[in-house]
Amino acid sequence: MSDSYSVFIMDGGKPSFFSKWLAKQYKRDDPIGDLAQDAKRDPIAPWAGDVSDWESYLRRVACKEAIETFYEAVKERQPKDKDPYLVTLSRRYDVMKRDKFRCCICGRTVEDGVKLEVDHKFPKSKGGTNDPDNLWTLCFDCNRGKKAKLLSDDTGDF
Repeated sequence: MSDSYSVFIMDGGKPSFFSKWLAKQYKRDDPIGDLAQDAKRDPIAPWAGDVSDWESYLRRVACKEAIETFYEAVKERQPKDKDPYLVTLSRRYDVMKRDKFRCCICGRTVEDGVKLEVDHKFPKSKGGTNDPDNLWTLCFDCNRGKKAKLLSDDTGDF
């Protein structure tokens, strides 16, 4: 078996930063290694998804211990040499550009009179990272309504 994450991508999708990291953990002899091995065997594992997709997937198919292991893995994945709470201006711009300078929840833009912000899909308070796949553009109102909720905490409004 190769160390490359490409062995995990079955549908040709582009893997997220977290997926790439998790795929490299399958040889570990600990719960994170077990999580990587179990996910590799599961054909519906979201290898092309972002951190919030992984969290949603695990809440559907995994036990409490696997979800706790996931939270540990997300925290471990964070870079140790950078401020974990800093989202640089350059990264904020890149995220807003990727999202077409539009709120990902309500679709409004600055032309509609809203203030746009970059927010974490998987909250920092729950171990979320500053990877671009965990960031999205929200307007002030939607961001305040979401607070530090996980996407799966709601009934599907997101």
